[in-house]
Amino acid sequence: IGSLSLVERAGLSGQTPGLITAAERSAETLLTLIDDLLDLSRIEAGEVDMEYSVFDPAELSTIVNEVFNPLAEKKGITLAAEVSAAGKLIKSDVGKIRQVLINLVGNALKFTQRGVVAVNIDYAGNDKDGRLSLEVRDTGIGISKRDQTVLFDRFKQADSSRSKSHSGAGLGLAICKQLADIMDGSITVSSAPGVGSTFTFSVPVDRADDVLIAEDSETNAMVAKKMLDRLGLEYEHVLDGAAAIDAALSGDFDVVLMDVSMPNVDGLEATRILRQRGFT
Repeated sequence: IGSLSLVERAGLSGQTPGLITAAERSAETLLTLIDDLLDLSRIEAGEVDMEYSVFDPAELSTIVNEVFNPLAEKKGITLAAEVSAAGKLIKSDVGKIRQVLINLVGNALKFTQRGVVAVNIDYAGNDKDGRLSLEVRDTGIGISKRDQTVLFDRFKQADSSRSKSHSGAGLGLAICKQLADIMDGSITVSSAPGVGSTFTFSVPVDRADDVLIAEDSETNAMVAKKMLDRLGLEYEHVLDGAAAIDAALSGDFDVVLMDVSMPNVDGLEATRILRQRGFT
C-alpha cells in the first residue's frame, strides 16, 4: 500500500493511473478485511480483555476530527463532533470505545454523499458511575427495516445495491456489537431509506474523581492542584513514593499522578510495586 501511494500518476498515460488507483483501493480493502478477521477471531476465542484507563471524553472528539476531517472535506460533507461530557474524567476501556467510534463514523461518511455526519458524545450518571453514549447521525442513503434486522450479523450488509457501490465484508458492525457485549453495553440503529441513519453506542463507565498526587516539588504540586480544582476533582498530596504506596493501598483513588524523581522510593519503583499489587 505504501509503495503504491508513492507512485507518481501525473506522468503516466492511458489506463495506467486508474489501474494503480484500483490496486491501491483493493489493497486497502484487503488490509481492512484482514484486520477485521483478526479482531473477530480474537473476540470469539475469548482473548479480548478489558483494559481500563482514565480519559476525558473530549479526546474522542479530537480523534474524530483528526481522522475524518480530510475525507469529509473531500466529499463536501459537514462533520460535526459535539461533546456534552467535556471535562469529566471517565474510567473505561478507551481503546475499544475508540474502535467502535471510528467504525461508526467511517461507515457514516462512506454511505453519505451530501449533508451532515454529526457525532455527539454524552455522559449520563452521578459522581461515581453512569453511561457514556456515542451517537453518530448521518444524512446518507439509510437502511430498510428488513436490513436492520441482520445489520450486526457477521458478513451481512444491506441490500445488494448498497454492497455493490461500497466496499466492505460486513464485519465492522458485527465487531462493534461484540465489543458492546464485552463491555456490558449496547448498540442500536434507527434509520430510513433516503433519510439517513443514527447509530447509538452506550456503555457503563465509572467516573474518575479521586486523585492521588505523588510529588515532592511544591511548585509542581500546586500546578496539579489548580488544574484538578478547575475540573472539580478531589485529591490527596503525598511527598514521596513510599507515602504514595501506603496511600494508594489504603485509599480509593481513581488516578495516581506519580512523579518520577522522589526521595525514599522513586516514582518508577512505586509504580512497579503498585502494579504488582493489582493497580493498572
